[in-house]
Formats: sequence, C-alpha cells, structure tokens
Amino acid sequence: VHDRAVPGSRSNIDHLVVGRSGVFVIDTKAYRADIGLSGRWGEETLRCSGRDRSDLLRAAESQARTVRAVLADAGWYGGDLVVPVLCFVGSGWLVRPPVTVREVLICSPETLGRVVSGRGPLPRHEVAALARLLDEALPPRLISRR
Repeated sequence: VHDRAVPGSRSNIDHLVVGRSGVFVIDTKAYRADIGLSGRWGEETLRCSGRDRSDLLRAAESQARTVRAVLADAGWYGGDLVVPVLCFVGSGWLVRPPVTVREVLICSPETLGRVVSGRGPLPRHEVAALARLLDEALPPRLISRR
C-alpha cells in the first residue's frame, strides 16, 4: 500500500508492507548523505552526514503508532508486529544496515527486501486481511495540483 494520508495530519505514510514477519511502516528518504549513529547503545542519535536527524526517528515512530491505532480499532492486537522503518535510498553507510535504533529499523532498499520477506508468525490469510484493512482504513493521499 503506497502514499497514504495520515488522518488528521498533513503528513503521509510512504509505504505499508504486510508480510509473514509483520506490518512495516516505511518512510523512504532519498538522501545523498552518509548514514551513521552516535551515542551510547540504547541512546543512539541518527546522523545524516554528521547532522542530528533524530526527528526522522520520531516521525517514523509516530507513523507506526497511527497504524497500530488503526489495527487496534479494527480489533487486531498484534501491535508488537508493527515495525517503523526508515529506508535510505542513494545514501552512504557508516554503519552496516539494517540497524535498529529505539524501535525504528534503519535500512537500505536491498536490506529492506530481506527483512520484509522473512518468515514470521502471521499466517497467509491474516497477511491478506491486514493488507485489505490498511488499504481501506488509510485513504490515498490527495495531491492538490495548482
């Protein structure tokens, strides 16, 4: 499911991928930057070419909370299987992706494919049902043309 409006907000969710291993809420960033981390384990700061971009982590976490709420409202309580993701396209890496900071998976497109296609606890019929639910509950973002 691609480019969905976040209810009550001007922001959007770039991609939602539902697979056997979970529900991935993917925020894609096309940054020509070196992606790295600083700080102690458990208190890392996301760095893009040396700049603190922890705001991107907070935004990804917020999008995942939105998806968890939509699923909970529909009676699905597997919120721990909802994974916020930052996928950096065209970036250099000072760490080896994928890496998780707080609850956010930080990856490249190549590593993302391996993660979302992995085995997991969701049965096939539930994967399809969750995808339909998210497709219906989160409307496509309307882009105004001027």
